[in-house]
Amino acid sequence: MKFKKRQLRLISAAAAILLSGCTKNEPPEDGDSGEELNKTLFAAGVRTDKGWKDTDKRGLPEDIMACWLITASNMIEWWQDLYTGSGHVLPEGTPYGKGEGLYGSAVFDTAIRSFSALERGGNISTGLAWYIEGTEVISISDNHSQPFPGTGRFLRSIPAESREYSKRPYLDYSAWENADSETDALAVFSKFLARILETGAVLGMDIKTHVGQGGTLHAITLWGAEFDATGTAIRLYVTDSDDHEHRLVETPIRPDTDICKSRVITMELSPSDAYPDGATWEILRLFYLQGPDMDASGRSPQHHL
Repeated sequence: MKFKKRQLRLISAAAAILLSGCTKNEPPEDGDSGEELNKTLFAAGVRTDKGWKDTDKRGLPEDIMACWLITASNMIEWWQDLYTGSGHVLPEGTPYGKGEGLYGSAVFDTAIRSFSALERGGNISTGLAWYIEGTEVISISDNHSQPFPGTGRFLRSIPAESREYSKRPYLDYSAWENADSETDALAVFSKFLARILETGAVLGMDIKTHVGQGGTLHAITLWGAEFDATGTAIRLYVTDSDDHEHRLVETPIRPDTDICKSRVITMELSPSDAYPDGATWEILRLFYLQGPDMDASGRSPQHHL
């Protein structure tokens, strides 16, 4: 089935209230079958050993706040691999492959040279919009890094339905923070995470490196998730530009309640070289990029469900 665009809107607090009665033991809705539960869902072409992208920072002044741009670049690289893998040719001049730059990613090596004031940080959707459509379509906060005029727009000539992405968050914490219970909060998150992953999309995710007050904002790339037999998300598969390792990280998730009594969804990172004591991160927002539409039916290969 084709994933309806109306389902890809930001999930509002009002929607969260409507969904708060949905517990993880409820029967599947919207025509879903039990067979779609108790499984792991990945972005199209991705498995634990292939298909994912993981550009890492080099500890330079210009990349220290560029996690959002790296995440967008990972998502774009994935999309371009699917597009060219189906026999299509990218528009002339489009960055592709490893390139010859410092980061081993033609997409990100181009992106990092195309923004000013990178120390100000930015937004995943800004990186996607810049690369796909160009600087003139972007409304950027003056407090964020800005692309140089006339840059980007590498995929503009490709039909919009083949490069669909979220200009605003597909899902954010307002959808679950007021849930009646931690179980309900995780049920909301799980429902909409499964719905978008079932289309084969890749996701960029904003997180906070501390639960409750404080912490630093960070962006990572979400490639897949594992769901238990009730449809509850129990594990995520992500890549992180700050871990300085080329690897797909498997991290359990769980619901919690912060000191302000808000429901939160957290990721539990195991100890590693980058995080010797492990880490608990709070999930804030999700942005998606759909795979390219490539056949006469208007569906991407991953839409044949």
